Amino acid sequence: MANTITDGSTAAGSTTKLITVADAKTYLGVTGTDDDAILGDMVDAATETIENHCEHKFNSANYTQWLDGSGESRLWLPEWPITAVGMLSLSSVDAMTVESGDTSATHATVAVTGTAVVLLLSDGDNAATTTLTFANYTTLDLMATQIEATAGSWSASSVSPYGSYRSSKLRELPAQFAHDNIAYLKMPGDPESGFRFQEDEGYIVQSSGVFRRGTRNVYVEWTAGYDTVPQTVQQVAKEVVAWMYHYSQREDTTLKSMTIDAVSWTAAAQQDGRQNILTSDQMRRLAPHRGLLE
Repeated sequence: MANTITDGSTAAGSTTKLITVADAKTYLGVTGTDDDAILGDMVDAATETIENHCEHKFNSANYTQWLDGSGESRLWLPEWPITAVGMLSLSSVDAMTVESGDTSATHATVAVTGTAVVLLLSDGDNAATTTLTFANYTTLDLMATQIEATAGSWSASSVSPYGSYRSSKLRELPAQFAHDNIAYLKMPGDPESGFRFQEDEGYIVQSSGVFRRGTRNVYVEWTAGYDTVPQTVQQVAKEVVAWMYHYSQREDTTLKSMTIDAVSWTAAAQQDGRQNILTSDQMRRLAPHRGLLE
């Protein structure tokens, strides 16, 4: 499939469950709303069980991640099937400088989380932790302006030409010393164009060269998953919910323990020696949707 390059994440659905409570009620023949809350918890638990077994999520969603370079021309992504790649970068660049010149302080740091830039003055007249979210300061220039407006003699500047770039592209970074010391915040470098992706196989392939081996040195924005969860997966989810629902109503000799309020359980070992809520038949039916990265 051809690659897609955009400056931003592609749109995707927000559904995270494999089935709805209504689906579960229809399958169980349950009417009324008395059990809706517990069935909702069971749907969540069934979804987590199946996705953990299959080692990926099924509903379409956007992902942003720094991955380890494979040293090969192919790079497997942790979520698939891939439906779009918004950006691929093989480098990082200095995008912003941050420093505190507070003379009353002896220690200052700046960190980047998945949602914000965090400034810390641990002592002095302006000692505080200040969290500046990407949602409120959407570009590097806006973020730099707000950093400079923060008490503590903070100075900040975007590196040309990145001032108008999204602040959410800043790479996560542990606390960097910034007291009378310039700390550099990074973001992905220029996007690549010479690549394509294999949707069902779940990997990106370079038309020439390799993904240089390294630790978290490849940046990818992509969309993966299904607009409609495969029917086989939905059916197994219904069966798992039915198992939990029925045995929440009566004692079952195959059940070792179960806590309905938290929807946690432990199934007794099956005849084949496995201890898993999924039956051997359900695992067989899920097999085509599992282990593409193995």
